[in-house]
Amino acid sequence: MQSLDAFAQLYAKETHGDLTNLTFCGGEFDSRRIVAGQIFFAFLGEHVDGHDFLQQARNNGAVAAVVSRACAVDIPQLVVEDVQSCFIDSASRIRSTWQQKTVIAITGSMGKTSSKDLLANVCGAHQETFSTPGNYNNLLGLSWCIHNTPMSARYVILELGISEVGEMQRLAALAQPDIAWVTTIAPCHLDGLTSCEIIAREKSQIYRSLGSNGLAVINDRDDFVETFLQHSQHCRQLHLYAGMSSLDDASIRYDALARCRFSAQIGDESLSLQLGLVGKHQVYNAYAVGVIAHAMGIPMTLIKDGLETQKTTSGRAKAYVLPMVKSLLIDDSYNANPKAMLSAIESLSSVDKPVKCLVFGDMSELGSVSDKWHRRVGDWASEYGIDHLLTYGVHAQLALQSFCGDGMAFSDQDALIDHLRVIMSEDMVVLVKGSRGCSLDLTIRSLLGTAMNEG
Repeated sequence: MQSLDAFAQLYAKETHGDLTNLTFCGGEFDSRRIVAGQIFFAFLGEHVDGHDFLQQARNNGAVAAVVSRACAVDIPQLVVEDVQSCFIDSASRIRSTWQQKTVIAITGSMGKTSSKDLLANVCGAHQETFSTPGNYNNLLGLSWCIHNTPMSARYVILELGISEVGEMQRLAALAQPDIAWVTTIAPCHLDGLTSCEIIAREKSQIYRSLGSNGLAVINDRDDFVETFLQHSQHCRQLHLYAGMSSLDDASIRYDALARCRFSAQIGDESLSLQLGLVGKHQVYNAYAVGVIAHAMGIPMTLIKDGLETQKTTSGRAKAYVLPMVKSLLIDDSYNANPKAMLSAIESLSSVDKPVKCLVFGDMSELGSVSDKWHRRVGDWASEYGIDHLLTYGVHAQLALQSFCGDGMAFSDQDALIDHLRVIMSEDMVVLVKGSRGCSLDLTIRSLLGTAMNEG
């Protein structure tokens, strides 16, 4: 608990209401999500003014509000120059007080969220763990995470995402990680980051924030491993594919629901793992998490159990069996970039179903090379023997130019859904993948309806 009066002395230029003996625990900028005991930060946004929701915040249990102007609402108010700046700066102060926590920061072009969730599942079986919820991985989201991390948490796993040059420096300085990991580099957010070389340089700034005793987790198989190494010379390094640990790529297999099993050596122990996750990329995420958790001193029994029991979240390669037609439907609609698309196509080709169908939506933020990468998807789908390629969006249809199978372009999602309902059968696996702007999650929801069996 924090003293509201002490907080006011640090930040407020004036106060309204009695702050005597008031304390708060956590901060929130969405009045709908306020829980009793939190302080409400009234952000002034482009379309929404948080000051209009002070009454709702009070009704939901906020003990006070941080505002840029006093409002006629019966709640203690702390007036500051800039509410967002106050939110970020106070998060930084909170982070500086953490003494008994291990902070792990994860970034990369793909695999951030899945890896964070896997690591949280493993760490949570060992000691109390807090991890970034949803996609709260920008500066405000990270500040929210720090404000709301329980004092009792011993592991804090933070996901950091960027789309512009300079963002990672601020994020990493705020997170102050003890362990940092760049999962992999791939073309994404090219509107702001322009090239993979710049993406690698910017994301590697996470290593710069480590102290001399910090641990930089290095993906030796990434094309930009030299950039990772260059930015982490000052601290300890953990190489994922070196030393005693190794991944047996030849052991990777898929079950009838597209879930992966594989064998690996982690430290001095050989493991055979059956994941509840879909897609070959999850093998690499799980293996890396296992190596990191082992380096953190977590017992191998907890590591194995945590990796095997983690479930996929909606939109991130989650498998369903449609009860009527018995088709296997893989929902990977949350996001897409070229490297993730290639990995998804490779996984699709390995599923034990005779007919493979890819529903491919536009990949966003690829800048001047967008057309090139969308065409390449057609090449990959042909190379891996995909039978049907159904595209949705202006750019995705370019993939049909080089696709050798049965291809169709759709500009209307209802027409796409109707076509899928006609062609889906027990012999077919359908993978749906595209960037969030495509809203292909609507296709998934429509196909699932209210009755489905989760894979």
